Parts: sequence; structure tokens; C-alpha cells
Amino acid sequence: MTSYQSRYYLIIRPVSEEAALVEPYIESLSGITGLRPPTLRQKLTGNALQILKTDQDRGPLDDISRVLDREGIPSAVVGKDELKTRARPLQATGIEIGGDSLRLLSRNSETIGVVDRTKSCLVVLSTPEFQKLQAKRMARLSMNPDGPLPPAEILRH
Repeated sequence: MTSYQSRYYLIIRPVSEEAALVEPYIESLSGITGLRPPTLRQKLTGNALQILKTDQDRGPLDDISRVLDREGIPSAVVGKDELKTRARPLQATGIEIGGDSLRLLSRNSETIGVVDRTKSCLVVLSTPEFQKLQAKRMARLSMNPDGPLPPAEILRH
């Protein structure tokens, strides 16, 4: 197995969009992660998932992940091979809404999934113009002089 195939990733959710709120973590985590403070500061700031560190061995990343979790920073270690073996998400072209369920339909109108009240799932709806619509929406929101985007808006993207 080549090193490229056996790579592991330590993925984190950043602490805050505000750089000042990241500062208390920099000194202690710099020593644990082996990352220089400027790099760590960049990785801990923002709202999108970040690859904090990669390694050929999962063990050291699991150790760092446990420390991050204790510090309140959500993290996960994922292997490259794990990502490759995941099944692709279902691509439904139709939805049928019933009284107590939601049926996802294929191009041939065959049922490819049923979600009832006992299941939780994420349904992502998209149109060919989705990216263009989202870009326009984000541009309008970014022109808001009242400050940063509210958390509800950030979570929608």
C-alpha cells in the first residue's frame, strides 16, 4: 500500500470567525499539534471544516483529536480509504409527500428511499442554477452593513 493510499486526516470545526476568540487555544494546541502558531490560528478561525493535520498513522491523530474534544473543538479522524469506500449519495429526481412519509423517486419514478417519522435524514434539494442563486444571495447578505452574517444564515450554506 502506498503512502498516498494510507493517509489519515484530522478534521476540525473551527473555534470562531473572530480571531480574538481563537487566541486562548494557540499556545497549548501548538505544542500538541506541532503546528506553528500562525498556521494554527488560520485553521482555528472560520466557519468551514478544516483539515488540521495529516499523517500516515492514525494513532497520533486520534490522540490529538481527544485533546481537541476536551478543549471543546469538535474533531474527527478520517482515513483516505474510508472516504473512497463510502457509497455515493442517492440522487432522487422526484419527491412524493405522503401523510406520514416522504418517498424519494428515481428518474423512472421508482422508489429509491422512504423516510418516515422513525428516521432522520438530510435531503438536499438543488437546481441547475443553485450555485448562481447562492452566489447572488451571499453577495446581497455580505453587503449587510449591520455586521457579520447571523448564525442561521451561515448554517444554511
